[in-house]
Amino acid sequence: MPALQSSLPWRPLAERDLASLKSRIDGVFSVWLSDWFSEPSLTLSKGRYLSTVAADSACSSTSCQEFGNGLWVRILDQGRDQLVAQALDFQFAARSGESVQVRSMLESFGMRLLQDLAQKLRTCFQIGEPDHGVGATAEPRAFKQGGASFDLQGANQETLLSILLPYELAAKQIPSPVADARSGGLTSRKAALIDSVVSLHAKLGRAELTLPDLSGLALGDVIRLDQKINQDLAICINGSEQAVARGMLHESTESSASMVLQLTSVSIN
Repeated sequence: MPALQSSLPWRPLAERDLASLKSRIDGVFSVWLSDWFSEPSLTLSKGRYLSTVAADSACSSTSCQEFGNGLWVRILDQGRDQLVAQALDFQFAARSGESVQVRSMLESFGMRLLQDLAQKLRTCFQIGEPDHGVGATAEPRAFKQGGASFDLQGANQETLLSILLPYELAAKQIPSPVADARSGGLTSRKAALIDSVVSLHAKLGRAELTLPDLSGLALGDVIRLDQKINQDLAICINGSEQAVARGMLHESTESSASMVLQLTSVSIN
């Protein structure tokens, strides 16, 4: 399992975050569909960021219920009916023509269907059942920082149910190569840069020699450089000619066999 982010300062959920969350939920839906449906025609939307206002609206009716500690499911009666119909390969008659016993049986089957999905999602997200019981009506304060929403859609792209994840739960599911609380969450590119190793070199100076002069060099000869004795040395990265810093050369106090650079200016952007 990928490393999960620790509690980080709030930041908007980006497209890559939603894609990562969808990948995890897709895996759950794949197993759930194979367990309950012979020929499912259901797809999971790519997901969208859920603002606090949108979350309040989604939670304003009893169709939104908590099925896990931080996991919410919003489903209307017609959405549940379509799921049950596909699972049983059964076409619903008009409500007025259904017996009480049939309606009760179908509603019970629909609840089992949803509870199994919720159990699989709880296992995936490593969360437990809510303290106040499964199926409780959502409270808007659970989405005080917004969150993410994923729709399970039918053959005609109609929404049958929605999986709602508060920001706090969603952020914990996002893989993070480097967990650095100071950055407020890192992209993969920034994380890779942190682990990169670069080579620094200090330029002592330049000199131009003719080929005869070069071929005539001998031990003890002196080469005059264009660098002044009291001029800071240019410090470059990975062989580049552009200086990222400047510094003075000193003898190390720890070992007479090595030299050290004391930075006098830095120009890294």
